[in-house]
Amino acid sequence: MGKVRVGLCVAATALVLAACTAGVDGTPVPAGEAPLTAAALGDLTSVDPCSLTGPAAFADVGSARMPGMPTFDDCRVTVAAPDGHAYVWVGLLRDATTLRDDLEPRDRPGRGTTIGSLGGTCDAALVLTDGLALTAWAEPAYGSPLDDTTLCALTEGALRGAYQVLDGGRVEHWVPPVSSLAVLDACDVVMIRHVQAALDLDAVDETPFPAGHRCRWGAPDRDSPGVDVEFRVAESAEDVGVPAGTDAELVGGRATWLVEHTDRTCTAVTEHVQFAPGAGTHEYALLRVVTAPRRGRDGCAAAKQLAERVWPELPPL
Repeated sequence: MGKVRVGLCVAATALVLAACTAGVDGTPVPAGEAPLTAAALGDLTSVDPCSLTGPAAFADVGSARMPGMPTFDDCRVTVAAPDGHAYVWVGLLRDATTLRDDLEPRDRPGRGTTIGSLGGTCDAALVLTDGLALTAWAEPAYGSPLDDTTLCALTEGALRGAYQVLDGGRVEHWVPPVSSLAVLDACDVVMIRHVQAALDLDAVDETPFPAGHRCRWGAPDRDSPGVDVEFRVAESAEDVGVPAGTDAELVGGRATWLVEHTDRTCTAVTEHVQFAPGAGTHEYALLRVVTAPRRGRDGCAAAKQLAERVWPELPPL
């Protein structure tokens, strides 16, 4: 399909990876320590993200309710802090070169790794020596007046805990059934020429995610013309952005919700099977399209056109 994959051990302007035996700032791994690389995670497509964390990771801030809620890419943990509750997500894997803005180092837990905040927010990443980044973010529960100091402490604590799991070789995996979306690479469900046709563009760049559950075609800025395919896990369609009461229509042989955000932006959503590791949750495929301005292309028309091609590539229900 003409895909260009981005290697994990590369140099970047904001994140200088001097070598796969050095940390993100180019500092060599201390003598006697093995560089911590993506190999510590094993098969990236089937990592159990909730095995990357535990209550000890949040003990300095509050009490974590375990087990967390797993998805394909991250684990959601509810933490009771002194001033309220927060949700923390940990586990989404990124190529460090695609992270927005600069990584501001906060900690260097060992083996050439760095924990840093992203773009001046409490979003954070644990960057391994070969450029794989494990990310975390947090938000207050409704009505909880938690400040950034607390939220940043939660994300950084989550990543210190994840480092300990990786360092100790305690990452766990799940075995996806053949019916799961996890058996697919999101970049393989649509051909680039079909993306170009839907967007009416001559060329688009492809950006894969390391675990294969997400893929983007277009500029990194999600407001720019582009297409995103994501395999998500949620308790209901409302949890992946489908407004309550939205009618479904048949697209590509599947019941599909078309959610219009603007004239140019639309997301097609279809529900798949129950998610094996998470009780009461389902798998969803999302296809988000942003068309180019002044091309006269309706976002939902383009999303529907692409979904007609993508949905038949999904495992049968």
